[in-house]
Amino acid sequence: MNDSTKPYRVKNNIKKFNIANEINEDNSNVGFINVTVIDAVTKEPIENATIEVIKIRIFGVYHERGFGDIIITTTTDLNGEVRNIELPSNYEQNEILDSDYEHIHYHMRISAEGYYYVFVANILIYPEITNIYRINMSPSTMEHPQYEFIITPVIP
Repeated sequence: MNDSTKPYRVKNNIKKFNIANEINEDNSNVGFINVTVIDAVTKEPIENATIEVIKIRIFGVYHERGFGDIIITTTTDLNGEVRNIELPSNYEQNEILDSDYEHIHYHMRISAEGYYYVFVANILIYPEITNIYRINMSPSTMEHPQYEFIITPVIP
């Protein structure tokens, strides 16, 4: 008989399924990012916008420390696009909740002359999956600075 007034523990048995190993014989563990940058007012593509991908390593007992590097810098084409930015998957790493484990996070910073910066945080890269971002940049001629932050939710 179960006594609902007493505390109890629940053990979560989540089984990891490695999609990359099941689908690809070459064990490819990379994903992709496609970015389109447009003017938030005119909806026209922004050519030569700079996209920087930043890799941040988070570590420590409470994940209180980290360091980062800009690992990719590229610019948009005539259509305001950058296609197939290839990055190692960080999905499996974010599933592990061990406090001593080093977590990898990707972020993007998008800049263009005459526009306010846009930041994209917590980008998850899944094996063989393409993330698509449509970035609306606010012209710097606007009265109030409108820096945009796009934050990808991370489910614990």
